[in-house]
Amino acid sequence: MMPPRAVGGSTLLTGICFCACRGGAMTLRTGTSRSGQEYRYYTCATKATKGKTGCPGISIQMDRLNEAVIEHLEKRLLDPARVEVLMDQLVARREEWVTERHVAEMERRATEADTKLSRLYGVNGLVDMGDPSLKARIAELTAIREQARDDAERAGAH
Repeated sequence: MMPPRAVGGSTLLTGICFCACRGGAMTLRTGTSRSGQEYRYYTCATKATKGKTGCPGISIQMDRLNEAVIEHLEKRLLDPARVEVLMDQLVARREEWVTERHVAEMERRATEADTKLSRLYGVNGLVDMGDPSLKARIAELTAIREQARDDAERAGAH
């Protein structure tokens, strides 16, 4: 985890850029010309604190290094073949998710119909089980339950 000042700051490579010579962190250094123009560059922290005896590393203009890193990342991360593979994986995962969600919904509907049927069977003795509307409701709930179970099983098989 990087501190907020490193993530939200204006220096792109803070905390992730290191000197190739001694491995010291590359830190931002600034300078101002006589005309008042400000220069921003990365330099090895070891070289900055101990001089050339600590590290013979170089300094590089911040804009040049930032552009080089961005260009490299764009070429690697946004390569059309790589993006196509990522998108294929994303689409496949989304299709799996839709199927899983559909199966869960069908299982929920089957359970709900089963619960309603159990309640209807629980009133046996309190109502006339020969009542045509009760028989129709039981048949309807049984059909819903069976259809939902079949749909869930069929969707889960794919």
